[in-house]
Amino acid sequence: MEYMKSGDSIVYLDGSTEPFDILNADDRLILNDKTVIEYLEFFCFAVNQRPHNILLLKNPDQMPYQDTIYLDFHFDKNNYTEKDIKLTRDTASGAYIINAPFVFAGKIDLGIARIETNGHISIERENPR
Repeated sequence: MEYMKSGDSIVYLDGSTEPFDILNADDRLILNDKTVIEYLEFFCFAVNQRPHNILLLKNPDQMPYQDTIYLDFHFDKNNYTEKDIKLTRDTASGAYIINAPFVFAGKIDLGIARIETNGHISIERENPR
């Protein structure tokens, strides 16, 4: 069991987005160009977006699920590095936009993550199938 704490609030990481929503409501989240990618990586690790679990492919050699049944994962993962992660800002809303390789349900694909200033995250494939 894993828990997350912010101020006086402690929440159980149950695989849903609810613990993040609760803690982010405390207005203690500090997102900037240096923390937003780590926040996204932790979110992907802690939230199981069933039916398609999504992970940020930051370091291919340290990826979980290396024993995946998808053989192409083992070949594709070496085509990406941390340099493939691109961070920009939406000037109108202040949201962070991260274009990066993600693992979508065991298969690697380029994706776009949008992290709002309140910590809400949405992730989509760059080219939906």
